[in-house]
Amino acid sequence: MHFLSDDPIAAGQWYAEHFGLRVRKGSPDKRYYEGFQVGPASSFLIDNVNFIIYPAGYMEKQWPGNWAKHKQFEPTAGRVIDHVGLSVDNLDETIARLKTEGVNFIGQREKFRKTSQRAIMIEGPDHLSIQLAEGHAQKE
Repeated sequence: MHFLSDDPIAAGQWYAEHFGLRVRKGSPDKRYYEGFQVGPASSFLIDNVNFIIYPAGYMEKQWPGNWAKHKQFEPTAGRVIDHVGLSVDNLDETIARLKTEGVNFIGQREKFRKTSQRAIMIEGPDHLSIQLAEGHAQKE
């Protein structure tokens, strides 16, 4: 998954701090590939999915008209990509820990429609909505 951030190194550090992930950080210097700003960047794996956080400068070349209208990140709720979902073993323990770490909660604990599975929404770096769902998907 590719994300954009005003500060990719700090965004990666946020995931490391709150979810115990090993984050790979590149050089803190600006880097370009074929005219696109690709550094500084950071990345990490969650369940074999690679999350790469590129600098917002990437957007300036890729979608100049779109970026010119915004110039800053806005909350993702209600947009085409509304949120990212992560699973946790124990939602109550995770909520308690994240509250002590100062994470911003943007929703209440709730059950998925007609199921017993519970989830809650938090705000990640650059206003990304992240849903924390209790339990892990099981392969049949």
